[in-house]
Order: sequence, then C-alpha cells, then structure tokens
Amino acid sequence: MNEVELTPRPVREARGVVAGYDCLPWRLLGGGNLNDTYLLHSEHSKLIVRARKSELPVDVEAYLAELVEVVGSVLPFLQFRYRTVTEEITIIEKLSAAKVRVPVIRAYGEDWLAYTFVPGTPLATLLQSSPCVIQISHFLHEVAMANAAGLVCGDRWGGNEIVDQLGNVNLIDFDIEWFGPDLELLKNLDVAVAVAGILRNATFEESCSHVEEALRAVASVHAYDLAVVAMILDRYADFYDNDTVMLRLSLAGPSNLYRRAVSRLRSFAQSIAWGS
Repeated sequence: MNEVELTPRPVREARGVVAGYDCLPWRLLGGGNLNDTYLLHSEHSKLIVRARKSELPVDVEAYLAELVEVVGSVLPFLQFRYRTVTEEITIIEKLSAAKVRVPVIRAYGEDWLAYTFVPGTPLATLLQSSPCVIQISHFLHEVAMANAAGLVCGDRWGGNEIVDQLGNVNLIDFDIEWFGPDLELLKNLDVAVAVAGILRNATFEESCSHVEEALRAVASVHAYDLAVVAMILDRYADFYDNDTVMLRLSLAGPSNLYRRAVSRLRSFAQSIAWGS
C-alpha cells in the first residue's frame, strides 16, 4: 500500500481543506470510546483531527443509560445523546463566545473535525501526581462560565480537560449532551459531573478538600443549588457502589480506585449538603 492508501480518510480530508497541512505527517494519538484522534504535525505546526468511530461501543451506551437512570431520581426526564459533529462545533463556538477556553475549529467533515492543538496534560493525569489546587479552581470556573451563559457542556469526565503550559484549563471534546426540561437542574448536573471527575481521579486528599472550597466559590457567584449538587453526587456514589457497574469499571482500572471514589462522593455530598 502507498501512503495515501494507509492514511485514514478523515486525515486525508482535513489535509485537503486546511491550508498548510496538505503534506504534514500524521500519527494516531489514541482511540477513545467514541473517537479516534490523530495529530498532524511538523516542527512548527500541529493540528488535531478527531474522527467518530463507525461503531460506538455498546458498553459506553449501557454505562450512560444506567447512570442516567440512577441520577434521574434527582433530575426528572434527564436524558443523554451523542452530539453530531455539527452540534459539537455549535457548542464549541458558543462556549468560545462566552470566553470559555476551548480549541479553535479549523475544519470539519461529516464525521470528523479538526482543531488547533492545545499543548499540555489532561487534568485527570495531573491529579494523580499533584494536588492541582489552582487547576481545580480554573476547571470549575470554566464550567461555571459556560453555565452562566446558559450552556451545558456535557462530557466533563476528567480526561477532556487539558492544562496548558500556563496552567490554564482548556475544555475539549463535547460528544455527549445532557438534556431535559429544566436548564437550572442541568447546570447543577454539569458542575456535579466535573466535581465527581476530580474526586474520582485525585490521588491527594488536598485535592478533595480544595474542590469543596472551589465549588462553594463558584456557587456564590453563579447560584448553583448545592443541595441539588449534593444529591446528584450521592446518586453518583449509588451508581458506582453497584457490583455490575464495578465489574465493568474494573476492566478499565483497579476496582479499589472506584471504591475510594464511592467513599469520597458520599462524604463530599454530606459535607456540602450540611453547609448548603
């Protein structure tokens, strides 16, 4: 096979429409649950191309459906769906207009989009080696800015936040959308999911103590209902504290980490509920 035949179609299409990238080499950065991510790069230029997988994993849909069922006791009529590429571009453009740190879209096709490369490290990774006190505050601030503009990010699991070289937190990937009839409840869910990701990924207890301080800080400005956030986090603990879910998650990481997450979620929910 020649180079053209080996190059994935989304990469070929992106090369054809983004000026200056037609001859750049590419490599696969990784395959997530919903996308394959490619990097087009030279010494001075880098571009990310994210392409939707032709078949979405059944396990992911089952996981989300179970989560929605458990959390839905707090948020009636809560649902999720996968955003189309066009819809993802729309939310990114709206977030950018709201001054939220998101990538700049350079091009897109039916099942792929290309955006500026953000050099840095996922927050979820940094939380394993550092308390990330400043970054936790930055992360919740970005989510709060989006919510204040009437936008619900969705898909804020911990790995979709990149801490750049200046310590800023950039939000990437908006594949999954939460939706329901009550926007204010969805905003509480959005920030609760962000908090849950921090509690799940953090190695240091300092991170867990600071996330409550950071949450109260954004709630004082953006009017989150901490009693609702507490109930959502408690339901998150119920979701993880389930043998079937735990067995599925243990395939992706040590089960003791998820047991620790259950304990943290419950104690955190109690703490903010008492102080709300």
